[in-house]
Amino acid sequence: MKTGLCFKRALGNRRGAVAVIVALLSLVLFMFVALAIDIGYLAVTKNELQNIADAGALAGARRVGRLYECNGDIINCTESMSYEDQQTYAVDPDTVGDVVSDVASRNQAGGRDSIIINDTDIVIGQWNSDTVPGTINPVTPVAPTAVRVTARRDSQANNAITTFFAGVMGVDTLEVSADATAALSGLSSMAEGYLPIPVAINHDYVRTMPCNEDFVFHPSSGDVCSAWHVYQGNDYKNPSGSQMKKMIEDMTAFEFSSPETTAYDSQYVFTNGELANLFTSEAIQNLFHTMKVINEPPLDNDDDPETWTTYVAVYDDTVEGCSPNREITIVGFAAVKITAVAPPPETTIYAQVVCDLIGRGNPNGTNYGVLSAIPGLVE
Repeated sequence: MKTGLCFKRALGNRRGAVAVIVALLSLVLFMFVALAIDIGYLAVTKNELQNIADAGALAGARRVGRLYECNGDIINCTESMSYEDQQTYAVDPDTVGDVVSDVASRNQAGGRDSIIINDTDIVIGQWNSDTVPGTINPVTPVAPTAVRVTARRDSQANNAITTFFAGVMGVDTLEVSADATAALSGLSSMAEGYLPIPVAINHDYVRTMPCNEDFVFHPSSGDVCSAWHVYQGNDYKNPSGSQMKKMIEDMTAFEFSSPETTAYDSQYVFTNGELANLFTSEAIQNLFHTMKVINEPPLDNDDDPETWTTYVAVYDDTVEGCSPNREITIVGFAAVKITAVAPPPETTIYAQVVCDLIGRGNPNGTNYGVLSAIPGLVE
């Protein structure tokens, strides 16, 4: 009898212990489930905020690019801003902030139907891709090229998100935010007529040349590695002196326009000859004198009737260097300010490479100094 009683007591103790263990395990399991649900909700909200930050940054940077495209007046968009004006243009932060705020207000995150972006969370500046990772310089709103946006659900804006079950553990709210930066990027294509001088620069030289410093821009010789070409897909197939002269004369008379050109797709026909007869016949001088007084993009991107700021192609050539004599792929676009064209015996073009000239065209190309007014996400 005593043995049976002891057995029953031991069995009862075990059942009590198991009940305690089950209760503890259930509590732990509940805590894990609660944590999983709240962390999952936090991740979803983070993604929603990231989408808002991405959209806001792109919209803000596009507004910046649009101001350049429309000479500061997007309502009456009739002409692009000159290079000189671009370099001194101060963007009104409210003009960009209104666009960013409008985008955010149309989206939801964490169950909140409309997201508010603080003014301090909209940074307008210049994008520096030389650092790793890239950085935005917000010191001045003059000549901006990028917009950074932070979207929040925290104590600073829109309130922190309320947890579902983590409150049991004393965690009633969770804070989350997301950042994005959009910047004007290199042009990947040029429209018809946007490359009005049949000269291209070697890509290695463009990368190492300082901005706005004088150089001798003489195809096949001089300070800069550059070369004559006859574009592609036109009647001037042979890059001889006579064909080149006829093409330049037709360009001067606005009877020929450069073809649409796409980086890494289009190829130009180059010649390694210096073609001094272009200077002897005054063909290149006449082109310069005709174009420099236009003072309107895209043919002439400056306001000075004595200089000609225009686009040139950048060619990829690591074999023949400065004297190509074949078809070569175009890899991007640069901008030069031509200040003078000297006739024989000099037969020389004097110019400067200009940087951060913003033009119209497709984005996401290599930046050789010419930026598209259409932005892309960089951060």
